Amino acid sequence: MPDVAKVGQLSVEQRLSFITSQMKIGIEAWWNENKGWVIPTVIGVILGVTALIVVTGGAAIMPILSALMQGLTVIFGAMLVAQIAAPLKDYIVKAWKATKGASQSLAHALS
Repeated sequence: MPDVAKVGQLSVEQRLSFITSQMKIGIEAWWNENKGWVIPTVIGVILGVTALIVVTGGAAIMPILSALMQGLTVIFGAMLVAQIAAPLKDYIVKAWKATKGASQSLAHALS
């Protein structure tokens, strides 16, 4: 018997509470596994940026930030395309064959 049949559907507040608690658990687990390199990296970046600002009088930061933002835009765009490619292909195949589940594939691709 599925859990929904045992307790009924969850309200919006119950779903929100569950999702929030799961997110907190996930973030806490990630932090516990990665804080050994995250903290020194953040400190190193702050010190490096501060030294760069002091040495160059702030003139070197703008070109670096511009290049960094353009690079991140390309990286995140490529990640987006890679993530939606499979569900979008699934949608096109199912829609072309007029089979069930096409709209779910499209919703998955766009979510």
